Amino acid sequence: MTKKSFITLLMLLTILGADAFAQRRGKGKLKGKNAEQRAEIKTKRLIKPLTLSEDQVTKIKESHLRAENEMAKVRTDRQAGSLTKNQVEERRLAINKARHAAIRGALNTQQKYKYRRWRIRRMSPKKRARIKTRRLVAPLNLRAGQKPKVKAVHLKAERQLNKVRASRRSNQVTKEAAKTQRKAIRKARRQGLKAIFNASQKAKYKAWRKKRDERRKAGEDVDDDITDEELDNDATGEDDADDE
Repeated sequence: MTKKSFITLLMLLTILGADAFAQRRGKGKLKGKNAEQRAEIKTKRLIKPLTLSEDQVTKIKESHLRAENEMAKVRTDRQAGSLTKNQVEERRLAINKARHAAIRGALNTQQKYKYRRWRIRRMSPKKRARIKTRRLVAPLNLRAGQKPKVKAVHLKAERQLNKVRASRRSNQVTKEAAKTQRKAIRKARRQGLKAIFNASQKAKYKAWRKKRDERRKAGEDVDDDITDEELDNDATGEDDADDE
């Protein structure tokens, strides 16, 4: 190995190591914290993104504290062996659904939209791909063999969109350039999906998208990515347990 190659490799390993450390550090902010501390941290995360008032901060912290106390009870019961793994997941899902519903109840319309977008951005591409695949199963009557192919198309697009967001945050691309890139990625996603569908499914997919567009134009609160219900019904769609 040449000296130049060695230096390049060393720099790459340093960058990867720093990135991995940053991820572990970010995921460990709640580790070892009690319910009160966890509620405080999770509430502070939302103050700036949602522009919360003092009254809203109080209400949201109460929602988090209630949920964190319930989560602590689940962990205790699990350690005592009184709950199975499936029962733990069911309890966690129910607690988080109630948590998010209570938080939305303290927000105005614009803040609810921001909260949904905030939650979506915290999801991994794999989770977004899973939810986006699942919501097409019934409307298009997807066959078992089609589901992994549809998920693969969504996963590719979500990973690309993540890179665009990262580039935009670091100011590597302009707002207009990022918009153009996102548009191209979504177009490629639609083309990839259509290549998997049969004629009947293509027609259903077109109708499904048209209906969503009409609802959006009519002023209904229809998110282009993932709905609150889809987020709430996904047991691993939010990182409330990202430190465990």
